[in-house]
Amino acid sequence: MPAAATQTILVAGALADPDWLGRDVFAACASQPQWRALLRDSQLLEQQASPALAPPEAPHEQWLRRAFRLPSDDSVAAHAALADGVEPPCWRLDPVHVHVGRDHLVLTDPALLQVSADDAAALAQAIEPLLRDESLALDARTPSRWYLRETDPQRALRVSAKSLASAVGRSIELYLPEGADARRWRRLLNEIQMTWFDHPVNRQRAQRALAPVNSVWLCGRLREPRDAVPTPDAPPSLDPLPVPAEIRGLLQRAAGSQSGTGLAAVSFQLLRDRLSSDPQAWARDWSDVIGRAAAVAPTLARGQARLVLTGDSGWKTVGWPALARLRFWRRAAPESLLEDRAGTAPQTPGDAGAGGDR
Repeated sequence: MPAAATQTILVAGALADPDWLGRDVFAACASQPQWRALLRDSQLLEQQASPALAPPEAPHEQWLRRAFRLPSDDSVAAHAALADGVEPPCWRLDPVHVHVGRDHLVLTDPALLQVSADDAAALAQAIEPLLRDESLALDARTPSRWYLRETDPQRALRVSAKSLASAVGRSIELYLPEGADARRWRRLLNEIQMTWFDHPVNRQRAQRALAPVNSVWLCGRLREPRDAVPTPDAPPSLDPLPVPAEIRGLLQRAAGSQSGTGLAAVSFQLLRDRLSSDPQAWARDWSDVIGRAAAVAPTLARGQARLVLTGDSGWKTVGWPALARLRFWRRAAPESLLEDRAGTAPQTPGDAGAGGDR
């Protein structure tokens, strides 16, 4: 009889740095009854952290990459194209706001921009000639997620890009695209920024006390066309936010390849709070998210259920093995499971994330 597929609850942004959150608040979250009840009879199966100074993808994206067995040249973020009805190959390109820090430029969380469809259309129209000169066609069918298609194979964009989620709130210098065409991209980026500097949309946004849309972020590419398949139902969200487009795109790709995934539920509210640098909102939302996760967990097959918690430096996987109740010495403290820290631990044999046994 084949082994049952792993069922995973993914809670992005759930690991916290006590110094960012505040140590008293961190201790209060770690001691909440719902959190401790969720961890009852559980074991820490895996702990991963990225050693890179500027990793190309955020920890939740790194976990999704492994869970969905993606090739190295396909971006997790660019899978939103499949959910948006954009045919690969294409690049994902997001309109963003970059602000000046003390001595560097910092990428602001795009969710705070509130770009309307009309504003996005006007801004896209202004830079289309610049992109066309570089043999790039712009698809701006959604206000916050745009796509680029290369129109001349001889002028393909030879760069490697880092995801927006990995760069938000950081100095952008280490996160800009690299590769043979990095200088070409930076020149084009400068032209886009100059075109938008005094654009009417941004003048109107200033009057409404909104940050200007003053740059774009190349998030990565999706290379190969995929067979058209119906978009499968997304896993339930544990918070009011809809399931991100890239998750829906990954599920569509998995359905086309006939490989199951096992995502039982997802939450991105805490990640949104982290990206917007709002520890107070994170602490407020923590109870709701963990409470909903605690409600879902008992409905899963305990031997195959996994809880994946991601943070700023990596992720942790918690499970409920059949013998966990007897192996009390292997239980991790609620405080240590909540803390976002660097370091790695060996993967438990048979732990496969969302993809089942590997």
